[in-house]
Amino acid sequence: MPYPNPKAPAGPPGHQVDPNAKRSGPLMTIVFAAIALLAGWKAAEIAFRASFNSHDNHDSAAPLLLASPIALGAFVVVAALVFAALNLAWKRLRQNGGH
Repeated sequence: MPYPNPKAPAGPPGHQVDPNAKRSGPLMTIVFAAIALLAGWKAAEIAFRASFNSHDNHDSAAPLLLASPIALGAFVVVAALVFAALNLAWKRLRQNGGH
């Protein structure tokens, strides 16, 4: 079996490949990560305030200790979901030929 030509465009026959696509990958990953971090941060803020304000005893550290893990969980889940959704949407857009 002959080895594939490394200079040949990748993809299905008749499919135009953007020569800048490999260069834009790391940049888009950074952009998606930044968007995901901002969305996660906002979700953590909302979860922390909702959890912290639901406790009546603000004289002790208990509300803070209970609200912090909830905020951390919200941050991790939302940031991961947003990053995955953006990455998947971008890959599908590139597969369909939209740039």
